[in-house]
Amino acid sequence: MRHILLALSLAALPLALPKLLPPAAAAETVGDLFMVRDVAVDVTAASATAARDQGIQEGQRRAWAMLVDRLTPAGTTAPTLPAEELGRMVEAFQVQEERTSAVRYLGRLAVRFNPTAVRAALRNRGVAFTEIRSKPLVLLPVDQTSGQPVLWQGETGWRTAWGEVDAAGGLVPLLLPMGDAQDVSAVDAATALAGDPAQMQALAEKYRAGGVVVTVLGPQNVSSTIHRDGGSPETFTSPVPAGRETALEAAALTVMGAIDDAWAKANIVQGGAVRTLAVTVPLADMGEWVEVRKRLSQVPTVTGSRVISLSRGKADLELTYQGDESLLRTALAQQDLGLSTGGGTPTLRYEGRRPTSAGTAPAAETGTAEPSATPAQAPATGR
Repeated sequence: MRHILLALSLAALPLALPKLLPPAAAAETVGDLFMVRDVAVDVTAASATAARDQGIQEGQRRAWAMLVDRLTPAGTTAPTLPAEELGRMVEAFQVQEERTSAVRYLGRLAVRFNPTAVRAALRNRGVAFTEIRSKPLVLLPVDQTSGQPVLWQGETGWRTAWGEVDAAGGLVPLLLPMGDAQDVSAVDAATALAGDPAQMQALAEKYRAGGVVVTVLGPQNVSSTIHRDGGSPETFTSPVPAGRETALEAAALTVMGAIDDAWAKANIVQGGAVRTLAVTVPLADMGEWVEVRKRLSQVPTVTGSRVISLSRGKADLELTYQGDESLLRTALAQQDLGLSTGGGTPTLRYEGRRPTSAGTAPAAETGTAEPSATPAQAPATGR
């Protein structure tokens, strides 16, 4: 089996071809919401070239279905697209693995879709979806198949399985911790199972995450508990398919799907009119102002912002957004922006780590219009 990142001969394809992802670009898009990885294809045709060309087309169709599944609640069917529309929607692809014979092509592909085209295709067909992405969660895979819980002691099959799937690509990105001395001393298997809030918070803060998910592999099922900052633990179970190695990867994908589905159901943005909201942004210095603007551009429900006034210590903005105010608040929070609407003009505060200060407060300006935000590439989403 070959691992390749090189141009394919696809002259037989009737569609305009998307560009191939070079290795550097592929690395940069890890965690991209609109990048679908590990798309398996197995095609037989009259020749190896025909099989490969058909395999690429089939991979794009499957990737589209997988992307819609990612952005929508369970049970949503991906709309069937004309071949020309689907071809225009694909920005790039990567051949992760391939194997060929005289008449057969087996491959594993990564396909990157154009976010603007995806939004248009779904909205035009009345498919409700969400791009609101959760802060990442630190993943603690505990293996309890033999009775004794194992977390850090060696590379368990359960941890290996999580390393084989695209855990950082969904609506709720999952991060495997390094397992260094600091991690091992902070949380062991017993404390992970107990879900001590202080320890969960400390681990999340180390990785700048929004919480921790402890997923426990047992003989028959997987029990997963999500510990989010400021929220109550959420626990759910999922079955372990028959087999072992591939079954563990399938179990990991099932857990990922359940976490993403719960998030999607709670954060669906229904179509409708764009709304506006005037907010005041307290500012400590110019560095904070730059950080707020950058993070606003990465909030998928915010379609634009306009600076009403900018003075020393604060900015007044008018935001345009889709969805209701509750969804706006959730989306902003994923970018460490806190929205308070109680009493007077709503306030938008930066609640993350202090950005590097430029040393001066922002200069006063009035009537400056900011362009509509552009799609973010990774890991946060655009609009």
